[in-house]
Amino acid sequence: MVPHRSEAALSGFLAAQGHRWRRGVKVVVSDGSKSYAAAIAERLGHARHVLDRFHVIGWFAAGLTAVRRDVQRRPEGAKPAFDPEVFRARFVLMKRPDTLGADERSRLDALFETHPRLKAA
Repeated sequence: MVPHRSEAALSGFLAAQGHRWRRGVKVVVSDGSKSYAAAIAERLGHARHVLDRFHVIGWFAAGLTAVRRDVQRRPEGAKPAFDPEVFRARFVLMKRPDTLGADERSRLDALFETHPRLKAA
């Protein structure tokens, strides 16, 4: 953790650790910050750079939510304005597959059959 979220701050911190310390770093975990990625590439180019799963899951969830919202919209003037089945599936779509019950799995299978784009997401 460095006080500022900038390439200069992280690069300065890494430089201050010394060559021997940096050479011993094998894996670096960070969020998706471009400034952090640049500093890591510059100072720890030999290390494996891994994105933390909290942020990666958040990005996937946001993407899935955007697709679900787009899929559930109906043409302007339609009543209701959205597909209620797609809307009601918003929580089950976010569940881990290994925690789905049989009813939830069947519900998702039917939804995916109707909306292949949602399945792809």
